[in-house]
Amino acid sequence: MENKRKQINVPMLIIGVLALIALCAAVELFCMERDTGRHAYISAAAADDVSGGWIEISNSGPRSVSLKGWTLLCLTENEDEYSFSNIRLRAGDTLRLTEAELPFSVPSGGGTLTLMNARGQAADEAELPPLGANEILRITSDGAQTVSSGIQ
Repeated sequence: MENKRKQINVPMLIIGVLALIALCAAVELFCMERDTGRHAYISAAAADDVSGGWIEISNSGPRSVSLKGWTLLCLTENEDEYSFSNIRLRAGDTLRLTEAELPFSVPSGGGTLTLMNARGQAADEAELPPLGANEILRITSDGAQTVSSGIQ
């Protein structure tokens, strides 16, 4: 019997390994871009007629979240919408949007803020109570709300 050994095609093996590495990197990038928003949430809001109100979006997750294609809806008598540009919110970071950046004012009389992900699904929703001058609504990642004094 003749003992035949198969030769390994080294260039093809290298190409295969590189293709596998590229595929793994693409899957990781896709997962980061398609985060469902479980970690991005509305973390604070203030409605101040003097200095202007603001809304904060925080990321409590372990990795960054792309907000590209996300929207922030404000429901009072009207439904106003802010669309995020190509913003990446790193793990643990907070983004403050001032009324100068938003197409609406933060409702001092109360309302609903909804953070929608790029697929049109609600990632978070916050019911705003009426806020007085210099009052801040703080929201934790588990949804607990507190109102404190002192615009920051």
